[in-house]
Amino acid sequence: MIYAIGDSHVLYVFRGLPEVDIRYLAGLTIQRVGYMADDTIRKEIEKINPTNGDVLIFSFGEIDVRTVLHPILEHRSTVNLYSILSAWVDRYCDCLKSLQVNGAKICALSVMPPITSNQLKATEWFLNGSDKERAKYTIAINDILRQACIRNGWLFIDIYSLYADADGMLPVNMSDGTVHIGTNWLVTDELKKMGLCHDYSNYTYRR
Repeated sequence: MIYAIGDSHVLYVFRGLPEVDIRYLAGLTIQRVGYMADDTIRKEIEKINPTNGDVLIFSFGEIDVRTVLHPILEHRSTVNLYSILSAWVDRYCDCLKSLQVNGAKICALSVMPPITSNQLKATEWFLNGSDKERAKYTIAINDILRQACIRNGWLFIDIYSLYADADGMLPVNMSDGTVHIGTNWLVTDELKKMGLCHDYSNYTYRR
């Protein structure tokens, strides 16, 4: 069984896939997951009780990039982008390594490309930072996540590259109108290439 555990993006990235059990953890950030005192992830893994052969896909970080990171960089002159993100990802990985996964495979999903501020103004979603800044933040955190997965022997599922335009943003026609992807057929194709799901010839959300 494949379990997709994360923020609201798991609802859109993995919707309609019968092989994936979606575990939505509302509002959870990569920064919060990294604090060992927060046991949200541990409790969810205990509910799942994974076994050898299962796949655990973790999806966090978009909220951090959209709302949390910019104010810290703006008000703390002694820190830089990569030092903050590296510390967050290191603690995040420490949390994942501490979980009792019983031989299940761990995967990390990349952070999705950000939506433009102009499009987001039409919604109630909150953001901090310009489009260019948030695009830079997203590239940075994905680079750090990718390297962390390599070091730990985990799979890194790069869906950022599938959806980002030339400016590193999520195009309107590929979004749900807010911060999520619209149709997820590109994801299913990528998961099939990675051997994580089957090919669905009559897939509901393919366009």
